[in-house]
Amino acid sequence: MADAFRLDISTASRQTATLERKGYIFRTPDPSDKRSFLLQLTETGTRELFLHKQA
Repeated sequence: MADAFRLDISTASRQTATLERKGYIFRTPDPSDKRSFLLQLTETGTRELFLHKQA
């Protein structure tokens, strides 16, 4: 995520934690790299994304 959005890793980590706390995403361990996580949108996150995309 940090690379995709050209963010510092600490900034990306804080933003990810905020999105997770709000229930927009959840993290699962990356099976190929146990130090990393895969991010997935929740139903709430998907709904919010489409609401803001239409605005």
